[in-house]
Amino acid sequence: MDCEITTARPGDAAAISALVLASCRKFVFPGMADQGREALEKLYSQANLSDVMHKGGEILVARDGNVLLGAAAMRASDRHVFLLFVDERFHRSGLGRKLM
Repeated sequence: MDCEITTARPGDAAAISALVLASCRKFVFPGMADQGREALEKLYSQANLSDVMHKGGEILVARDGNVLLGAAAMRASDRHVFLLFVDERFHRSGLGRKLM
């Protein structure tokens, strides 16, 4: 797979949110309590991700042309990875490792 890892732009927030929440709905949310689901939906919302970027937080994205394949982000304050998701079609391809 040939992809480019770059810093996300504020306009990427909607695509990142869509990718992350789709993955959460399939792999994370089943069996999760409503409160946990709501917290993650808020954390990974377009508005929150835009806010993270506007406040200087860096989100990395993997792209193949204009297609978003994955994203990763770390809190600057304590270097905690709070977002690492790869489109299901590219699981086990090494893309997550590249993003880290």
